[in-house]
Amino acid sequence: MKPHCQYLQRHPSPAFSLIELLVVVAIMGILAALIVPAFNSIGTARGVTKAGADISSILEQGRTYAMANNTYVWVGFQSEGDDLVAGVVASPSGRAAALDLVEISPLRRWQGVSLEVIPGVSGRPASGANGQLASLSLPIRTFSTVSGGRRRDFEKFVVQFDKVGAARIAEGHAVRVIEIGLVPKFGSSNNYAAVQIGGLTGGVKLYRP
Repeated sequence: MKPHCQYLQRHPSPAFSLIELLVVVAIMGILAALIVPAFNSIGTARGVTKAGADISSILEQGRTYAMANNTYVWVGFQSEGDDLVAGVVASPSGRAAALDLVEISPLRRWQGVSLEVIPGVSGRPASGANGQLASLSLPIRTFSTVSGGRRRDFEKFVVQFDKVGAARIAEGHAVRVIEIGLVPKFGSSNNYAAVQIGGLTGGVKLYRP
């Protein structure tokens, strides 16, 4: 009797073909191209929000210092490349015209943020042209700071707090609302933050769209 021979049928092992792999890689590339801008937008939104929160805190601290020490405080802003920097000084003698100003806070920097006039919207108090810090041509006062061995002159965008906490940005112009508009250097122009200061009270509030 001949032995029974059993023939086994071989099935091809499951695997991706080269074409299938190329299709998968192409799909992943398309998804990455769609997702990266979204993440960049989130990053710039967070940057502007953080800058707005930081600046609000600096302004509140400056106002508190002026009232607690019966003096004047100035918070100045300027651009450095793609960044925004801020310095804070006070009058040790309590006089607005004092020359011997002292720095009361270290220099602050926010990357990729710019000071701009932003559009008004319902739900946010209107500041008017005289209340927009970014539209100023002459500051209420100029001052200089030295940080890291570098001198910085704040000669345009300056907020002043007086002994009772009131805020001004120009001589002879007491405005109801002062607005500091912040926008990202790169990204959507609809992504912005508005830091508003009450002219009479000096109270600070942050608005985001």
